[in-house]
Amino acid sequence: MLQDINDVTSAHLASHDTVVHLAAVAHTHATSDDDIWRCNVDGTRKLHRAALEAGVGHFIFISSIKALAESSDMPLTPDSMLAPEDVYGRSKHAAETYLAEANGPATSIVRIPLVYGDGVKGNFHTLERVAKLPLPLPFGGLTNKRSYVCVDNLCGAIEAIIRKPPEGYRVFHVADRETLSITEVLTIVRNAAGRSPSLFRLPLPLLTILCELVLGRDRTFKLLGKLEMDIRETTRTLDWQPSITMSRYFDARSKSN
Repeated sequence: MLQDINDVTSAHLASHDTVVHLAAVAHTHATSDDDIWRCNVDGTRKLHRAALEAGVGHFIFISSIKALAESSDMPLTPDSMLAPEDVYGRSKHAAETYLAEANGPATSIVRIPLVYGDGVKGNFHTLERVAKLPLPLPFGGLTNKRSYVCVDNLCGAIEAIIRKPPEGYRVFHVADRETLSITEVLTIVRNAAGRSPSLFRLPLPLLTILCELVLGRDRTFKLLGKLEMDIRETTRTLDWQPSITMSRYFDARSKSN
């Protein structure tokens, strides 16, 4: 079994028509910027070259909306100007740029927001842990709409892209249909657990200071900022629709537990 994406060769991809590239390293305290770049950029180049040598017909790269921006007052389309703000976003941007300019198989770039689903880790796992605290929370009345994607919706979109590969290079934005504020996300998670939301409102400047003390400035910015994705072009092109909402997902999960 391969332990490092940079060890891949064309022999690993022989007889495959499509490669879906999901491997990535996000920034953590235990990860250096060099490690992020080595996996997300160098590893993507190596995998793409191996796919070309193996005669793969379709290369699907799972990117991130962070390749475009960390926040936006307008919904971001596939053609929005790229302005990544951290090393992870810049690494995804660099990988996208390489794939756009490289010769090779048909290439689909799939930009996604924060993913939720069974076994989720990272920022959404942190958000769930906050929601499960047996305390009133000061997140009432927030209106910062953000896009999310259920892992089942993401899988459905990838299947649709495999069935309908582009000619050349194309960017797809994949997310749930609905956009939600942090207030709405916390309400959904708490309601699914059979609890009252118990959210009260703090003035935004005070809430920001409190969150920065607990979570740090970077995570507070991501938590309280706006970041919506426009998926209309994706749904039209693929004749695909995200079928699961966050409410439906958490309700189903609560009933199965």
